[in-house]
Amino acid sequence: MLRVRTIEDVVILDGFVQGITRGLSYPTGSLLKISAHYLPNFGFELSDDNQAGFEALSLKKYFEGWERAAKVTLDTIKEATRKAGFPVDNSHLNVEVGKIVVELLMNLAKADKTRQFFLTDIGSGDGETTSAVLDAICNEGAFELAERCEFMLVEPSGENAWNAVNSLKGNGKDKKGHRINKEHKVSITMVSGTNHDFLGRLNEGESDIIYSNAVFHHMIFPTYLDTLREGLAADGVLVIGDWYTTIFKHPALIAEILEDLGIDKVKLGEFRSLFNCSEGDEKKVYAGEDMRDEIITNYRMKHYIVGIGNAFLTIPEENRDEFLEGHCAFKDRKEDLEKKGFVTDSEALGEHPAFGGIKNNVRDVDPYGAAKVGAFAKAAKPPAAANGGQDKKQKLRAAA
Repeated sequence: MLRVRTIEDVVILDGFVQGITRGLSYPTGSLLKISAHYLPNFGFELSDDNQAGFEALSLKKYFEGWERAAKVTLDTIKEATRKAGFPVDNSHLNVEVGKIVVELLMNLAKADKTRQFFLTDIGSGDGETTSAVLDAICNEGAFELAERCEFMLVEPSGENAWNAVNSLKGNGKDKKGHRINKEHKVSITMVSGTNHDFLGRLNEGESDIIYSNAVFHHMIFPTYLDTLREGLAADGVLVIGDWYTTIFKHPALIAEILEDLGIDKVKLGEFRSLFNCSEGDEKKVYAGEDMRDEIITNYRMKHYIVGIGNAFLTIPEENRDEFLEGHCAFKDRKEDLEKKGFVTDSEALGEHPAFGGIKNNVRDVDPYGAAKVGAFAKAAKPPAAANGGQDKKQKLRAAA
């Protein structure tokens, strides 16, 4: 196996892998789309000297994929997802993100009845997650609270962000907008950028709640958590909805996917030889206790990937996506959060004003733990004077 220490090493290894998988309807793409937790299994030797370069190249690879995707790509993936038979999808995650965001907001609003709130949606896409938050506000009848909120949608594609804001406001093609706008004024704006650069466009410590759905598995290193934590107010909360799987944690598991996608046996052997793994090694990957949910989740994910591969046979090659992504186990995400200073334990959050009455800050949306929504605080017990930086926000608004 190659020892991957430099960008040049990555280019060489990616070249080998892409040469082996060329011709498949759903190729791998760059190995730098895999979570950093698992890159050592592919020969990567991560260090302070190479991480920044690896991370920059990883983001570039993801952006290239997003730019390549067309409407037919997304529609084909949606249909394949439906046929894969998952009991939940991103819409279910959005609903749960919306619910917990509003629970947190209502608690913070009780603690300070004049407070204005600033909420940031990272990777807002077409605005469905923010729409789910507004739905939850309507379901709670918390309309006065909505008028105290300002929503900022952050999306790499400026066009997508602009369309999402206009759709929510009712300025889109259908002119409907979200139902809350019929009688209540809700401030919704946008910024085109990533979660790494949005602080340069907003202000440090400004967001009371940052929320996101199905986005952070595109960030293979946890440095984005530093940026998000800086963006939160002293009593701020990060809400993450995402999919958790270890299907890409070892070459032996990827070899299984390639086999089911119909790769030639000779090429499959070349792939296994490249990473020093053999047929049957996937059993060693699962040689641990209490692996049932992980095995089931990975099996379902493999079935889902192969389904997309089969569906991609019906669309032009230039519009086909690549299947490697930065998914990880929830315990790995939780470990990253804690290392970056977030409070993840429900008992430790007992004295935080946003978590009053919230027993479970992490909620399963999928029966086998593949989809979860979690709320994590910047601090367990914010300073007594913490009010979301209201004085600072007022000065910033006045200056603007």
